[in-house]
Amino acid sequence: MRLAHGLATSQSATMFDFDRWAEWLQAQAVELSRPRIQCVFKDGRSVPQLASNPSYGLEVTTDRRLAYIRFWHKGLCDYEVCDASNGANLANAFMLEAHDATITLLFDRFWSALSS
Repeated sequence: MRLAHGLATSQSATMFDFDRWAEWLQAQAVELSRPRIQCVFKDGRSVPQLASNPSYGLEVTTDRRLAYIRFWHKGLCDYEVCDASNGANLANAFMLEAHDATITLLFDRFWSALSS
């Protein structure tokens, strides 16, 4: 199964409160973790090699899936979901427009692909 990402990318002045959404995603990692769902928040905002375009994301491991979602300071999002048993790519989307109005939509699409 592949999800069509459907959100257009563009260079726009749309509001993206990058640090506030990092706190939100970090809270999601805590809230969504369960005995069979491991969610790890990865913060690259202070990594010198990423200084020109910092990022943060969530890595998720379940019995059936390996997945990540990452948000970049310049307003982009990438995610990928793979089958844990054979590594097959089940869903991916890259360079999606990320801003205050799309973050939860992007996360919901990611979580839906992970849960299917």
